[in-house]
Amino acid sequence: MSFSVKGIPLAEPAFANAVKGEPTDEIHGVCFAMPAEDVEKLDKVESGYDKIECEFEGYDGRKLTGF
Repeated sequence: MSFSVKGIPLAEPAFANAVKGEPTDEIHGVCFAMPAEDVEKLDKVESGYDKIECEFEGYDGRKLTGF
């Protein structure tokens, strides 16, 4: 996790960004499902990100695939 995305000066100077690290590195967060049309809308509003498909592991051991 890195705060490497330029934000809004004096309000939110940087945004968090997931960056490639070591194979043992972890990022904890939230994973949720969205309809494809909502993903398209979100992509228009939240531009400037590179989405990379990857596998997530839930705290209960479930394997999920997403961006």
